[in-house]
Amino acid sequence: MGNMSLFANRKINFLLLIDITLLVYLSVFVSAFSSLDDTGLMEDLQKGALNFASLAPSGGMTYLRPMTLLTYLVDFNLWGAHPVAFHLTNLILHLANACLVYHLCRTCLPESPKREGSAFLSALFFAVSPLNSESVLWVSGRTDSLCCFFFLCSLLVVVNERLAPLSAAGTLLILYSFSLLAKESSFALLGIVPFYLLTVADRRTRVAKWVLSGTVAIVSASYLLLRLGPRGELDSGTSKIVTKIAHQSVLELAYKSLAAFGFYLKKMAWPFPLNLAIQSIYEPFYAAVGIVAVLVIISCFVRFKVSRLPLLIIVFCLGPPLLALHGSIPWTLYAERYLYLSMTGTALLVGLLAAKSRRIPQPLPFLLIIPLAITTIHRSGQWADPVALWRDTVTNSPGLPQAHVVYAYELIQAGRIADAKKSLQRAREMKFENDLYRTCMTTINRDEGGRQASSPPKDSKAQ
Repeated sequence: MGNMSLFANRKINFLLLIDITLLVYLSVFVSAFSSLDDTGLMEDLQKGALNFASLAPSGGMTYLRPMTLLTYLVDFNLWGAHPVAFHLTNLILHLANACLVYHLCRTCLPESPKREGSAFLSALFFAVSPLNSESVLWVSGRTDSLCCFFFLCSLLVVVNERLAPLSAAGTLLILYSFSLLAKESSFALLGIVPFYLLTVADRRTRVAKWVLSGTVAIVSASYLLLRLGPRGELDSGTSKIVTKIAHQSVLELAYKSLAAFGFYLKKMAWPFPLNLAIQSIYEPFYAAVGIVAVLVIISCFVRFKVSRLPLLIIVFCLGPPLLALHGSIPWTLYAERYLYLSMTGTALLVGLLAAKSRRIPQPLPFLLIIPLAITTIHRSGQWADPVALWRDTVTNSPGLPQAHVVYAYELIQAGRIADAKKSLQRAREMKFENDLYRTCMTTINRDEGGRQASSPPKDSKAQ
């Protein structure tokens, strides 16, 4: 890539990273809460249905995310139900994660003129990628960014060979626990850490490797026990996954996993078109992509040591989304926000490859990031305009009735009752009805009843 002297100053790089990210996500300062989960979250906070007592785990839950809930409670107690405050917390978390990606990439690179520039490229790619926008712009998507923060802190402890084994293990125990309690996606560390220590960390002693791997295993086991709850029953999230997987053949399971794996890798390489509610994919094509990707990943992992950590992050962080897919847990089977953790690996790979490349002109990688930033600015603007966001969603996922219902709700808020009725009609044709659907219908009926009552009878006009 040549001498990256333009980006050799770490302080300037961080200032640029912060300024560019703020510019890309400027619309968060004028965005309201999303009707998708955010408004319900605020209602629960205002009614006291969610409080500090809610942080305690209970059996039968689908999710165990008290760390994320804690941040919502802190925001609410400090600022009330003010959307800017909640959005700003999301943005700060994303910025912190971009800075951690910078530091992780820098830690993995030897001293050279390209080091700071490559780390900046890696962090900038992560910060402005439109694939991460959903986790930043959706208040309820904070689970991903908060989990990622402690996930990256945990990785930095693992790759820091100057830390004493016991000190590293104690710090890792706390950070990994926090990450799991923000979202279960960081369970990927159970695979990443031992494989990294075995294949990359040559200077680590055997004792250090066993201590760190054992720490991750103990935290993972403790988390699973915590999910059982006080009565020891299997939580509903795990139960759904186990039940659905048990009813699939091995070939069907492998086929669907390869297709989803190929789709997600394609998304990380080429995120377009962006879609909030991806319900289905063309499985034959993406299964073929998945097979080719597996072969390429194995080859790169064996041949290029520098690629091992980012590849481990990408692959293992796709595990939780695949399990959620097989368990049919989320309302949308595929989602861009599920890739937030894996994108740290992709960003790291971009920076490490840039440091190793000798022929790429210095400005080119940064110029290639500009289209990503522009796309994210556009996506950020859509999130600030709910009607535009859900119009785009129903266009990309016309067969998803939930999207039509939410679109109808936003149309009602904008006063477009006739268009809302058409959207609800599409949902009704798909034989879908939920609480939001009934709320929309009640609002429409009340509006039509009010207009009829205010209009004089036709006979009186004739008289």
